[in-house]
Amino acid sequence: MPEIPFAKIESALSGPKAGPPDSVHLVFGEDYLVEEAANAVLDRIFPDTADRQAHIETVDMSDGESIYDIVERITTLSFFSATKVLRLKADAVFKSGFSPDEHLQKIEEARLSDDIRLAANLLKDILSRQGAVADDVITGDPAKVIGADPNAYTSKDWIRQIAAHLAETGADASAAPAADGAAILRQTIDKGLPDGHFLVITTSSADRRTALYKAVSQHHTAINCTVPAGARKADIDAQKEILSSVMRKVLAKHAKSADSKVFGKVYELTGFAPRVFAGNIEKLAFFSGDAATIRAEDVDAVLGRTREDPVFVFTNALLEKNAPDALYYLGSLLGAGFHYLQIHSAVTSQIRKLLCIKLFMQSQYGREWRPGMRFDAFKSRVLPRAVEYDRKIADAAAAQNGQQTADTEQASGQGAGKKKKKTKAAAKKQSDLVIVKNPNNPYPIYQGFLQADRFSASEIRGFIIKLHDADVRLKTSGSTPGAVLEELVLHICFSNEPSGK
Repeated sequence: MPEIPFAKIESALSGPKAGPPDSVHLVFGEDYLVEEAANAVLDRIFPDTADRQAHIETVDMSDGESIYDIVERITTLSFFSATKVLRLKADAVFKSGFSPDEHLQKIEEARLSDDIRLAANLLKDILSRQGAVADDVITGDPAKVIGADPNAYTSKDWIRQIAAHLAETGADASAAPAADGAAILRQTIDKGLPDGHFLVITTSSADRRTALYKAVSQHHTAINCTVPAGARKADIDAQKEILSSVMRKVLAKHAKSADSKVFGKVYELTGFAPRVFAGNIEKLAFFSGDAATIRAEDVDAVLGRTREDPVFVFTNALLEKNAPDALYYLGSLLGAGFHYLQIHSAVTSQIRKLLCIKLFMQSQYGREWRPGMRFDAFKSRVLPRAVEYDRKIADAAAAQNGQQTADTEQASGQGAGKKKKKTKAAAKKQSDLVIVKNPNNPYPIYQGFLQADRFSASEIRGFIIKLHDADVRLKTSGSTPGAVLEELVLHICFSNEPSGK
């Protein structure tokens, strides 16, 4: 069967020519679109959505569950209902190659989430692929045993701790090769599922050369949610077509329409970020109230955002210690073509700002601040003192820069051109340390204070060291940029020192 593009899933799944729901669906591509398409498939299987969750089971193959257990789940008849759906997140089986570094990153995420069982299962999986056992990790170099980049992890003690847990449970008694999940899943699909059983497979990418992809696409339903990420006109047109379909679906849910200028104005504000775009259309639908049509004026009233908005959504989630959202938005940014150094720079800027606020809190000027202080009290009591503090720091920096410039000129005989260039550079550096850049817009500054209260000063200084290490790795080590940034996100989100002042 031919692939169904995301923009045509409604007509393909529920149009006049659509037959009964297929027993197997493969949905792949952009994360938000995959989620929407998978939900459309479930709507087709369960026209009455009231009790469908009782008949749906979700399994993520990256959690280390045995492929044999997964097959048993989908092929075993249910005691409670004739209809049974397994929603299988199968990124692991559709990748063309196995990456020890990516797998090790998932192990560390599980460890930081205190899910030792999952971390141990994932380690068992990687060891079986390498023909190793837990004792090899405990007594040798963990990175070498696992086949990971030896420069990617400065400390390997946590890997040994998980290996020790695995050894204690006796779960890695043998180093049997890992089962070929893709082959076993394909065989299951070829044999056919029991009547009333459905398999919905989701993945970020699907290699069309694999036998598993061919088994689904030739005899079942494959839904393509990929979007070209380039900047050519054809790519941009494809992105806009996708966002148009997203907008139509959101508007239909609210029984609303939009005037002809709304799409263009929202697109200019958000760019191609489907989840952010859909969220903005939702906001407009609620803002418009009882009106049947969303107007261009509503966009101006509600959405004061820019194309950099996804970056700020990411950094806000990061500074709120919301690891799932921060990781999601990081993936969205990388998928949308944002350069990894640009993302690193955005994080660095926010952490530097937190440090500036924290130093203000610890100074005599910051004595008025109290954790959880209300906004009106912040404006009247703290903001004026922060402006004073900025002025004091600026004056001290200007005096120091002036003295250094004079000393340098006297020693080297620099001309006016070089002096002007150095002065501009110093001014730019100083502007990054200002807490109150715009006193007329105090609410974002207040939010920065609330964020700073989530961290201790020593933590923030530690983040700056971690950012420097990440910068070096991104530029020199050959490490996977996404993995380096994910490690940075997890380090910040799972920091747990008392915030204090």
